[in-house]
Amino acid sequence: MPFEPNTIIASAAAGGLAGLILASWRVDREERAKRRVLAQDRVEEAAGELLAQAVAYQAQLVPGRSDASQWMSDYIWASKVLVASRGLGRVRRWLLDRRLKELVGPVAFNIAVAKPASEKGEDIMGTAIIGMIHAHRDEKYADGIPKGFLEIALRQPPDSKEVRKAIRLLRRVSRTTLLWF
Repeated sequence: MPFEPNTIIASAAAGGLAGLILASWRVDREERAKRRVLAQDRVEEAAGELLAQAVAYQAQLVPGRSDASQWMSDYIWASKVLVASRGLGRVRRWLLDRRLKELVGPVAFNIAVAKPASEKGEDIMGTAIIGMIHAHRDEKYADGIPKGFLEIALRQPPDSKEVRKAIRLLRRVSRTTLLWF
């Protein structure tokens, strides 16, 4: 007899097991892809708000930033983007974090990572930290809270290269692209 029953049973079991493993692997990959696309859409929506403001400033439709620091609004914006990016993959998340840190500054970024702002806009943590920094000014924060590139760029003239770079960075944050430059 060319086929033994043990061979047929082992072959069927191995084929069924392989099919089950491959099917679950495929479903898992599809679910991860859906989560990442959804996260990309949420990041684009969250980042688009500030991008629209920067483009309007470049087109001279809205005024730039005044002398008062916009640290709190940058912190809230970074918090929204970080919360929206929770479903992204590791590489995209790392790039997004790097770009956000450059845009809003290290202090606002680190606080947004540690304690994101609430959805309602009521943020006690950010206000408390600003109060602590102002109350205990030492040589590290003698000039105020370290500013990010966004704060510096939106104080420049609308046609400056800093504004163009800020818009380029905001577009990359919005798209969560994998471009390195």
